[in-house]
Amino acid sequence: MPRRGARGIKLHPRAQSFGFDTAVAGEIFAVARDAGVPVLVHAGRGMPRMDALADLALRFPDVTLVLAHTALADQGMFATRLAGHPRVLYDTACLSPYDVMELFARVPAERVVFASDVPYGRPTVGLYQTLRVAALAGLSMEERALVTGGTMAAALDGRQLPAPQAPRLARIRPVDGTLARVASYLMMGIAAGLIGGMNGDVTLALPRLALARSVCRDPDPGPAGPALERIDGVLTAAEALLSAPEPRRLEALWLIAGAVALAATEPVAG
Repeated sequence: MPRRGARGIKLHPRAQSFGFDTAVAGEIFAVARDAGVPVLVHAGRGMPRMDALADLALRFPDVTLVLAHTALADQGMFATRLAGHPRVLYDTACLSPYDVMELFARVPAERVVFASDVPYGRPTVGLYQTLRVAALAGLSMEERALVTGGTMAAALDGRQLPAPQAPRLARIRPVDGTLARVASYLMMGIAAGLIGGMNGDVTLALPRLALARSVCRDPDPGPAGPALERIDGVLTAAEALLSAPEPRRLEALWLIAGAVALAATEPVAG
């Protein structure tokens, strides 16, 4: 396999209609083990319980397993059952910063790797979100470099992964209520804009965008004031894009996603 240029195996059990409680799944992991390549698995929306994949990973501890989309389909189960697995990684290709934040609270930062979900996601927005969460978690510049490429490079090269430390974020974290309102309205806006998929009517996000901007106008915003000002500037640009001709309108959703990341990860004094 490596001689033909392949650096890993991608499995999408929902799209490919298979489960991990089969002999074939075990054979795929055996191939990956013998070839020394990682296995990337869709672990995002649309998946049922994924305990069978955890079982398989525990049978093949020397195979690097990359759980896509923060393993949000069963994040708690994976974080618990695979806590001692030496080569499990979790990628950050996820629209919600809250899933990424919770990932940093459940697994070592040395087991988190940046991913953008191209062509559906946007690398710049995904990287911004990942780095905002990494900063909130207190990662050093060297540790952020591991998240954004160093750890994945080691996995692809078959090298030893960085030694894991305890998760960096607390599972119970202080929240600024004003910023939480903004984030919730914007997440609803993104969901409305994606009704019908990537070709849906993204202008359906506008009513929720208006609600978020009303929060940004609070005359007494408290400590959230500077962040609200920045968010409102982003939302001004997003509104302009939503009035633009297609296909530029879709880009508004990625600006909104960036605003959600800002609202969700702004440090709060606890």
